[in-house]
Amino acid sequence: MEISEIISKSLFVFDFNGTLTVSKNPVDEEMLQYAAKLLEYKEVAIVSGRDIKYLHNLFIDLLPKDPKLFSRLMILPTYGSAFYKFDPSSMQWTEVYSHRLSEAEKEKIINAIRESVMKAGFNETPIGEAIEDRHTQIAFSVLGHDAPLEMKRAWDPDNKKRAIIKGFLTPMLDEYEITIGGPTGIDVNKRGITKGFAIRQLAEKTGHSLDSMIFIGDALFEHGNDYPVKETGIACVEVKDPAHTKRLLKEVVSALELKYASEKARL
Repeated sequence: MEISEIISKSLFVFDFNGTLTVSKNPVDEEMLQYAAKLLEYKEVAIVSGRDIKYLHNLFIDLLPKDPKLFSRLMILPTYGSAFYKFDPSSMQWTEVYSHRLSEAEKEKIINAIRESVMKAGFNETPIGEAIEDRHTQIAFSVLGHDAPLEMKRAWDPDNKKRAIIKGFLTPMLDEYEITIGGPTGIDVNKRGITKGFAIRQLAEKTGHSLDSMIFIGDALFEHGNDYPVKETGIACVEVKDPAHTKRLLKEVVSALELKYASEKARL
């Protein structure tokens, strides 16, 4: 896609892990600068499988504390099962909606995960907690959420091991959405909540048409957790990693600066 077409979009939507940063790592200074610059010109949304606390710690709280920038930023954690916007009047992040799991639902999901892993025959000892309650989602990491990233990447690079677990899990949780995410993760949300759902919620809550949005992510391939975004029909750019995203944003920001400087000169 040409840069001229990319900068014509009014809402830029980003995946988080693998796109803006690597798993468990804060967004670095260079990426933060590009993000802040983009927010001067465009509205931005982050759609992630992670929860809001994680996104605050590794991204939001590292940005310049500028209410004008925050007012253009929207956060949709756990595949869009929650939606947060910044309220300049209170200087607080406010919850637009949240599809929380009940305690009974959480117990059912956790028991089903444990049974599925046992049936699949995986006996790995997790490093840190294996099952995390994200309130709107239950997140399972086969090796544990604190396992080193390189260990995680080596364990299931083609997603086949988790596909076995998911095969046992699906009939037990057929009323939920089960997504393979990250290097060793399986995430369980309420039925229909995927990143595609998040995109449709953005359109509904903000008034942006699908044609006015662009999504940037690293897992737009079939069965990747960004793939449901592609199915909505919005424009998508697939990146390989955060370094690729930086190169793209450098071009985007440069083009926007040139465009708005030219427009200002004509006034």
